[in-house]
Amino acid sequence: MDERWCFGGCWKGCSRSLRNDAGRFEALNDHEIQSVRAASISSMTVYAGPCPERWLRTRVADIVRSNLWLIGRLKNNRGKVALWIPFEGAMDYRNCLEIKHIVRETDSDDIDFPELLPEFWVKPGVAIVDAEEHIFKIVALVEASKQRWHLLMSMSHVVADAHTFYMIHNMMDKAAAVCPMEVKRRHFSPISCLPGVPFHWKWFFWFLNQTRIALLRQKNQVLNIRMRYVNMDWVEEQKKNFAAEPDAPFISANDLLTSWFFRETKPACGVMMLNMRGRMEGLEDEHAGVYSTMLIFYPNEYQSPANIRRAIQRKSPACTLEGRQQWPGRGGKCGLVTSFHTFNRDLQFDGCTQQLHVPSGASGDEALQSPSAIIFRPSSDQLAMVTITEEELSSGPLGTDVLVGAIDARKLSGAEKKTAVSTVCLLNCKLFDTVHVLLHVS
Repeated sequence: MDERWCFGGCWKGCSRSLRNDAGRFEALNDHEIQSVRAASISSMTVYAGPCPERWLRTRVADIVRSNLWLIGRLKNNRGKVALWIPFEGAMDYRNCLEIKHIVRETDSDDIDFPELLPEFWVKPGVAIVDAEEHIFKIVALVEASKQRWHLLMSMSHVVADAHTFYMIHNMMDKAAAVCPMEVKRRHFSPISCLPGVPFHWKWFFWFLNQTRIALLRQKNQVLNIRMRYVNMDWVEEQKKNFAAEPDAPFISANDLLTSWFFRETKPACGVMMLNMRGRMEGLEDEHAGVYSTMLIFYPNEYQSPANIRRAIQRKSPACTLEGRQQWPGRGGKCGLVTSFHTFNRDLQFDGCTQQLHVPSGASGDEALQSPSAIIFRPSSDQLAMVTITEEELSSGPLGTDVLVGAIDARKLSGAEKKTAVSTVCLLNCKLFDTVHVLLHVS
């Protein structure tokens, strides 16, 4: 049994065409427009207990009523992609939520994922411009026993980065305040937002290598995909043994894991995503959109977690103690680490308990690029990492698999990748398309 709420009676895309005069256009920053091929940002959360269906409908409607841009559309406006936002009352506030009851052949107490259909996720921007397609979706998959359910949320990467995604996601909590986000864009350039112009040639090196990788990528490349818990004792011990340095008074779990992953995979350069809210004048948490940049590290830089911390503290690619330019490593391999764990929190609902939270979504073969990693928080007191690598990693700070038996070092090639990414719920999952947002220099 499906319960689908939508304007005009059709949940998928709302087939009824909406006139432009029923809303207004909000201009997007150039780097957001350039990200139209990026996959959506998505997640799945598993809950034990009955799904609070009535409460979900009410809360989603409240969130959308305060943030009408969530039921907006991507449309061309005078030759440029823009966010079209309906006027209040022009669209039903409930059209972003679907509650779907699923039936399994066998019941099990183990946490496993139902079939994740492409229709559950927001499509890449290129597929939804001028197409009356959603930029935001929430799906609740309720199991037959009604004692476990899965909350899926998806948002277009054209209008949101991980910060924006989780600001909306966290409003679902029963104790959270529902508040409007500022949708009017602040001018933002991912390159010029960072000081240190002499270091911008790092971007040029990264861009050339990304282009080369795209041209020479092997379709049948064998990759190791793992999703494992982080050993928090290892993290705490490393923090305890760290001696403060200039511009690095401490190191975080993110600094440690980023440095470790790059040391293990040895890319010519490693990229880490950085949220610029609170790091630029006039740019705060309430600003919706894509306000992320990337910090690029060469081997001599990513060897030390202190350099990761220094780059964040300085908001600059000049991350060594002396601030001198370094040289890229051999080969053309580029690595990426992106972090969600600082944004999300466990969502509390009456009568049910969160069991697991993972990055999720649909993907194609081209999404899997190596080496890549995602740091996320499966529950409030744990960290985990998704790693995509050519060679098996040493265990290091990583412990048991998040999903035992589901992604135990699967070596995949060809068409198997697409199924595996959906099955194990990796990031939505064009990792380097996430960074493609940053290619345009305004």
